[in-house]
Amino acid sequence: MSADARLAVTLGLLAGLAIACQVWARLRLRAAVVTAVARAAVQLVLVALVVRAVFTVPVASAAMLAVMAAVAIHTAAGRLAGLPGARRAVALATLGGAGLTLGVLFALPALPREPRYLIALGGIVLGGSMTACTLAGRRLLDGLRRRPPPGGGGGGRGGAAPPPPRRGVCQLCRAIVVIVPFGSIRRSESLPVSAT
Repeated sequence: MSADARLAVTLGLLAGLAIACQVWARLRLRAAVVTAVARAAVQLVLVALVVRAVFTVPVASAAMLAVMAAVAIHTAAGRLAGLPGARRAVALATLGGAGLTLGVLFALPALPREPRYLIALGGIVLGGSMTACTLAGRRLLDGLRRRPPPGGGGGGRGGAAPPPPRRGVCQLCRAIVVIVPFGSIRRSESLPVSAT
């Protein structure tokens, strides 16, 4: 049996296992699982074709990384639509973090300087950056929404709360930096957030 056939059989078994778990738990989401599996299979085939083309033309690696970075920034910023300046902050964090990480790994030569390593590691780093930006931004938004307005009461004109003071935002950011890298947002709810 070829490697492709083994992969197809394995993926089929995993999809069947997911559907069996849904049936066992009586969740009635079989159609959603089948749709998600089919959509993921089509997407993976298309991405594999693009990646194969990129590997044959090494200069195309830069274009592929740029597209991956643009998608990661767009996705994370879209998830933080209620946060002013989110797109700029996400772009700086994603490009800065990914650029530094990939630069160090390939400058040292910790890995071979080949397109396949650059694309694979670039995707992992950009995906991690996107997730970190999303979690940090959502935590910041949640903290800002839960914060009582300065001086108490319903806020300024029209019942809208005035913008939070800089000190309070800094406290929320410190809580985010401590919590997000460990992936436990629930623990952050126990952190005190001052109203000043």
